[in-house]
Amino acid sequence: SDLSGNEYYESNLINGRKKRTVEMKEKKPLGEYDSDSLPELIIQRAKALDKDWERRKEELSREKVSDKSTSAEFEGQD
Repeated sequence: SDLSGNEYYESNLINGRKKRTVEMKEKKPLGEYDSDSLPELIIQRAKALDKDWERRKEELSREKVSDKSTSAEFEGQD
């Protein structure tokens, strides 16, 4: 929690991506928040995490493609 009393939660989803939620003190229940009331720091961090996740997904897809091409090369050598 922060100095304002807001609560921060993280949980791992089945697909491995972390889910981050913020419970604002004296506000609506989780999931029913007004994005204008979120602190700017939280918004910036969420955007940075989304960019990092997109970059990681691209890396994983490139690794998957390179693994397939490598295995195809080995199969062709037999």
